Amino acid sequence: MKWVFQPSLLSQMRLSWQRIALCAMVMMEGLGLGLTGLKPFLPRAERALLALKISFAEAFLRRLLLLEAASLGPLTVAPRKPARPA
Repeated sequence: MKWVFQPSLLSQMRLSWQRIALCAMVMMEGLGLGLTGLKPFLPRAERALLALKISFAEAFLRRLLLLEAASLGPLTVAPRKPARPA
């Protein structure tokens, strides 16, 4: 079964992907994370805020991935060749 989404929902999904990417970039700049995304120490308050934002983004991305997978439909399986007798 393949779900067919309305164009408005597809637009909202694309916008959500862009929004999450922008939020991640802003969060990296705000925390002073470099290209590697690592910082040796985060104060407890910043770490708590970062954990909250990451948990929100993770749940949001899971929903988006589910919708994207549903729009593609089930995977097709290639037909198997019969085994040759020995």
